[in-house]
Amino acid sequence: MKRNILAIGLSVLAAAAAAQEPAPAAKKERAWRYFFAYDYFLPDDGGKGLRGQLRTKSAASLALGYTNTDFSVHTQGAVGARFGAFHPMPHRTELGLSLGYLLGPNMTANYTATGGPGPGGITINRDVVWIRELVQGHVYFPATQRVTLVAGVGVGVATGRVTEGCDRSGTLACSFGTQHHTWTGFTYEVSANIRYRAGKLMDLRFGPRFAGFPTYNGNDVSARIDYAAFGFFAGAIF
Repeated sequence: MKRNILAIGLSVLAAAAAAQEPAPAAKKERAWRYFFAYDYFLPDDGGKGLRGQLRTKSAASLALGYTNTDFSVHTQGAVGARFGAFHPMPHRTELGLSLGYLLGPNMTANYTATGGPGPGGITINRDVVWIRELVQGHVYFPATQRVTLVAGVGVGVATGRVTEGCDRSGTLACSFGTQHHTWTGFTYEVSANIRYRAGKLMDLRFGPRFAGFPTYNGNDVSARIDYAAFGFFAGAIF
């Protein structure tokens, strides 16, 4: 699904750019325009790997003589910001670079076991951060003198870092204390937005995005993180 969404975005961007007539030469564009944006991505199923890990732990607890187990995983969305620059190109397109920071999806998991050896519980907290470096392409369609519709796609590299800790009670033990893991891989996004000319030197913009992040494969005691989610952004271009 991730590849299909990215492929559709690239196809739409290429087709739209090819269909555009060259913009009139009367108005000279600045060589570079700079932007700042606030990002939010939905939790999606970022806690899926942690739930799978706790299912395995449940089976192990029952094999040790516990009579009942229960667990829950709460996942929060990712929030952050980015800044960068765009360079106007022919056929109402622009190409740019951006650097972004995201916090999330963060997770809290609670696990309990009763019966047999006696009651016990563990709580796992995971904090995830991302640094993303993207090459972004846009094609825009002026609707009025102040409003422009924009389609975009971005590809690049993201580095993720997860910090996780475990607290125990009763007869259960944690398989780790506090640990950190870092990984790097391919990231992408497809977006659509509305730009509003708020002043001579500033545009406001907002719209939805779909983004994919590199997978953290995990290990025996650290659960996998597989994250791709819809989100929203708002910001300004100067």
